Amino acid sequence: RELAGRGITLESLLNFQSLLVSGNVMPNFDPRLSTTNDVVRQAIIPLSRSPVPADGGRALASVWSEAMPLVPQRIVVHKWGNRFVHLVAAIVADALQIHDGYEALAMELSSPAGVMAVMMRARSMHALDETYW
Repeated sequence: RELAGRGITLESLLNFQSLLVSGNVMPNFDPRLSTTNDVVRQAIIPLSRSPVPADGGRALASVWSEAMPLVPQRIVVHKWGNRFVHLVAAIVADALQIHDGYEALAMELSSPAGVMAVMMRARSMHALDETYW
């Protein structure tokens, strides 16, 4: 049951992408090169680690939702060796109902200003509360 409640909102994902591209959580993040595996190991795991070492950590989705279950509306399948920005762009394309690819979104999501522009579009389309797993 706990696993089924680990959804994340599009807003949380875009906020995280903003932290990445601004260098705030993973200083060596490069949207042209950084894979999902890189982001998990260098950003997600450190952010979800418990302040008490013996406690280990939690899923970042649980941290973002403050341990409140959030049932996802969609499930995303991805490969850890692919670029993380492509994963984010594919999710954003789904939320914004863009059906002709996500390459332009990937480019836009590669800068802080671009992430903010996407956030504003998502807000205007009432898509920030879309949930994914």
